[in-house]
Amino acid sequence: MIGPLLSALLLTLSLPPHPLPLLAPVALAPLAFHLERLPATAAGTRSAAMAGIVVGGGHAVLLLHWLPGAALPLMGPAQGVAAAFAVWGLAAALTGVGLALVHRGTLGGRLPLPLSLGAAWIALGWVPASLPTVGFPWLGPEAALVGRPELLGLADLVGGIGVAGLLALTGGALGQWAARWPGRGEGDPGNSGPVRRAGWVVLAGLLLAGGAGYGFHRAGQLAFNGEDIPGDVLRVAALSLEADPDLLTDRELREQRLPAGIHRLSRELGPGEADFVLWPESPTGMVDGPMEPALARHWARRSGTPVIFGALAARSEEGRANRILLASSGPSPDPGGPLRVVREKRRLVPIVERAYARGLRAGGRPPPVEGPFRWWPESGSGLPGEPQAGALICFEALFAGEAFRLRRRGARILLLPTNEGWLVGPGGGVLDSARRQHRAAAVLRAVETRSAVVRSAVGGPAGAWSAIGQPVPGQARSVEGVGHLYLGMVRPGPERAPLAARGGAAATGLAAVLLLLGGASLPSRNRPPRSRV
Repeated sequence: MIGPLLSALLLTLSLPPHPLPLLAPVALAPLAFHLERLPATAAGTRSAAMAGIVVGGGHAVLLLHWLPGAALPLMGPAQGVAAAFAVWGLAAALTGVGLALVHRGTLGGRLPLPLSLGAAWIALGWVPASLPTVGFPWLGPEAALVGRPELLGLADLVGGIGVAGLLALTGGALGQWAARWPGRGEGDPGNSGPVRRAGWVVLAGLLLAGGAGYGFHRAGQLAFNGEDIPGDVLRVAALSLEADPDLLTDRELREQRLPAGIHRLSRELGPGEADFVLWPESPTGMVDGPMEPALARHWARRSGTPVIFGALAARSEEGRANRILLASSGPSPDPGGPLRVVREKRRLVPIVERAYARGLRAGGRPPPVEGPFRWWPESGSGLPGEPQAGALICFEALFAGEAFRLRRRGARILLLPTNEGWLVGPGGGVLDSARRQHRAAAVLRAVETRSAVVRSAVGGPAGAWSAIGQPVPGQARSVEGVGHLYLGMVRPGPERAPLAARGGAAATGLAAVLLLLGGASLPSRNRPPRSRV
């Protein structure tokens, strides 16, 4: 099992906190080498499933090693460790099933190994995130490219999962090529000539180069067009509050320091400096007091700027609702008045968040608010048609499907209010993996949806990204010991949603699943069994 273990390590090293993007196309080559050497028998399929458990579980443990520490303050040691093992076990089990299907699909020459391995990694990125209740996506190899978002250009056609599939196909081609090198598996007709041996490697290289070229072309095209649109700029402000697990678990301390921090940072914003200000997700975490709404109303009126903020809501016999609301800075034509709910969280963190939201969907409660919204024109942005925004609350930023849903409905700006104080690693560096991985999702959502992204955080930095995934430079007004206020200017994404948001990513995922299932049931081409020698 050296090959699967090595692939698990290479996959992890390619991803945040300190991504090494050059490892992404080769990370799965050792795994492919191992699969190619397995016998074309039922025993070989069992070995492939075990290899999947090793690579999937090992990668999940290495990548998400921070899960027990993040869950501990909320659930206690026993439940926190159990939650972590549940996530790691889900990753191992799904990868085991995926690689068993890969082996079944390649038995008797039914499907080429690179193609089926690429399909498996698309399915592993799409299926877990699509589960209705226990959905828990994890970063695929596409997240290795967030430092150069131009290389993610194909994501606006087939989603990040499509890019992951291409990287997996490349690793599969390299591993197969190495396994079929002269002198190995002499009975295998795949060794019939150097051209045939290198065919998939050449194809993978051409696809990678074509995808990169498309990405650079689209990035340049959008950047050029954006500069050509006069006045199509939004002035945005976002808050970043300093916090850690010790502060967040102490309710009395949290309720004193975080509202005071919001007050101090809000004083840094002058009247008319921004079209709207974004606060983090539920800064105080209260459900029995009007703290966040009262603060938001006060500062919206005082600054003349609409405030978009997070707050929890208590519901009798129905648990709690995690909401994003908008406080108007003046009279509003909206029938909801000067304060309205613009989103209720659809994707709750499995185990952790559902513990306090028990029964959230029960009791005949109306569907959660989830669509795009407009801030009121009193902000004076002057944009044609007042482009709509969509909000993804913290954990929801990991779900590409939620962002696609908002984009299809007209959102051209994505807001990501979050609370990362639970994820702070001591000393930063490699121990700060969780927050860096969470921020990588902001780049992926920007590129996939071709939308501008604005982010605010408790325990993490605020900022913005353009519709091509580039960080938007801005001004940071810091208050020592409190946090900082980010001020920047962003352009909404193009009016037309990209293909990925209009169903391209879902079609890619479904096609990959059907390819795996179909390949496992295709008749054999009577290819001689592969040698393990």
